[in-house]
Amino acid sequence: MNEKFPILSSFSWLLRAFAIIIVVVSLYQIPWREIFTDEDFNTQNRQDLLYCVLGLIIAMCLAVIGEVIGVLFAIEKNTRTFNQSSIKDLQDNPLKAQTSARPPAPTFSVTDEIPKIIISESKNILGVKETEIDKPLVQVLRVPPGEVFRFIDELEDKYGFVMTQQAISQIQTVEDIIQSIVGKEASPETFE
Repeated sequence: MNEKFPILSSFSWLLRAFAIIIVVVSLYQIPWREIFTDEDFNTQNRQDLLYCVLGLIIAMCLAVIGEVIGVLFAIEKNTRTFNQSSIKDLQDNPLKAQTSARPPAPTFSVTDEIPKIIISESKNILGVKETEIDKPLVQVLRVPPGEVFRFIDELEDKYGFVMTQQAISQIQTVEDIIQSIVGKEASPETFE
């Protein structure tokens, strides 16, 4: 019996018990003598046999539903146990959380270095020339959308440049990437 969900747990056991009862009744109702002897196997016997097979199928379905509920209970218990142990580990050793997290992002001068890094990376990864940073990546430059998303992920992983999902969905050009990270447009001085 699951202490957190007693009604659902009871329902699961009732389904399993009901499945066993249906199996017993179905097996009892099979016309065994007519099947294994040469006696007349009439329409009524065929209908009884059909009801018995149908009862066995229903019993199996009920048993499966009861077992699925039990499996979901086990998953919930394991997840709760894991979360509690993780929280306890972090409370016991707070440095573990810091060491397992992503390394701190390098610090950059917003005005100078970030746009240069993004333009350089877009040239290396996406093949975008410095004169093309204002052109749509997918429509004009024919960069596959998956490559654009991988490029944004790499900027986040490598440099710690984080973008919101809303900003990512509005990206059209490399300039858009720079603007959403830095908060301003790339100026011509960026290239020098």
